[in-house]
Amino acid sequence: MAPTIKRTLPNPSRRSRHHAVQGRFEGSNRQLRGRLLAALLAGGPAAAGELADAVGFDARRTIVALEALHAEGFVVSEDGRWRIF
Repeated sequence: MAPTIKRTLPNPSRRSRHHAVQGRFEGSNRQLRGRLLAALLAGGPAAAGELADAVGFDARRTIVALEALHAEGFVVSEDGRWRIF
């Protein structure tokens, strides 16, 4: 069945109601969150300022991302230091 679809439509995914074009990655919140989790996994607990320096994003945006990760249950903050939950 798949070969018929490929011949009749250039990209069947574009016809799907659920198809969405993914946004850019460079500088995105996805990139920031990934870098934060990687930094915490590699280096252990760290303060928000240290993490901002390590991931290359500004401190305010880093704190917002850490708070979102905390709300989702990925990280916790203890004595001003963030760590993987």
